[in-house]
Amino acid sequence: MTKYMDELLLAFGTGFLLITGALCFLLWWKMWKERIKLDTLLEEVNGQASMARFQLLVFTLVVAAGLFICILHDMKFPDIPSSVLYLVGISASTYGAGKAISYSRDEGVTTESERDKNRAAKVQMQTVNANARAEANANAGPVADAAAQGAFEGAVVGQAAGAGGGGVVVVAPAAPAPVADAGGAAGAND
Repeated sequence: MTKYMDELLLAFGTGFLLITGALCFLLWWKMWKERIKLDTLLEEVNGQASMARFQLLVFTLVVAAGLFICILHDMKFPDIPSSVLYLVGISASTYGAGKAISYSRDEGVTTESERDKNRAAKVQMQTVNANARAEANANAGPVADAAAQGAFEGAVVGQAAGAGGGGVVVVAPAAPAPVADAGGAAGAND
């Protein structure tokens, strides 16, 4: 029974090494033919270098190389100390936390020119909303000023994406402002 298990283990190990070797060769070939770009391997989405990616890459390569050397030396899979596994986990967690932080801010996913473009579009939308509010107040007269103000106080709902950078402003009307009744109470519900 032990001989059978040893042969089965050797067969699975050989198959695993062949498949892993074939995948490594395929990756190497695609990198050589520049189908996989390595120049952005350590960059964030906005083009800046990422220390978290660098740490994960270096630490993973060091642990993998050490494990490979141990396997070649002893011809068996070694026991990996739990401290090494903890350190790999901490490194991966650092990368994940860095990724979450970078995607939680505009600075993490956009370039400076994109942020400037978004700021300019926001100012333009605020100007359009202010002009619409002023026009509505001028056309409505003094009696409906409060209701018109409430009707035009809305939020910018979206901006159309496009290469030209133009945007579409959508104003969502808010609830009308309360109007004072004859008794002087504003918005009283009976």
